[in-house]
Amino acid sequence: MAPGCMQMSRRALIWSAGVVCMLAAGCGRGNTGPRMIPVSGSVVSKGAAAGGCSVGFRPDEGQAVRAATAVCDAAGRFKTPPHQGLMPGRYTIVIHPAIIVDEISPKGRLADNVPEKYTHWDTSDLKVEVGPHESSKRLDIVLRD
Repeated sequence: MAPGCMQMSRRALIWSAGVVCMLAAGCGRGNTGPRMIPVSGSVVSKGAAAGGCSVGFRPDEGQAVRAATAVCDAAGRFKTPPHQGLMPGRYTIVIHPAIIVDEISPKGRLADNVPEKYTHWDTSDLKVEVGPHESSKRLDIVLRD
């Protein structure tokens, strides 16, 4: 190859590599996905905190958003994990009872602190709407028989 062509190929290669690096650096900044709204709150059932249960959020039909889940601590408080909140939209909520492992049930059994109707998508009447301008959402859920 002629010296001029070799020099031109090196320049083109270096220039191309520089462009790729700048594009890659630019792509890592700013918003890299849909806007997620952090959701927190509490679950009370039968007059007591529903500790250990999980809270599921399923988008209503026709919503182009994703589902999410949060787990309650012993005091019944929950929050969605960082960067995994809810996208703006309408959701149905289900509550799944905690799994208890003890001497009686070493393989685990479901706690009886969540009324059955809240454990299924088709029977739960718990709903929430997350607006596009909300910075966070707080839900205090009281389950009734």
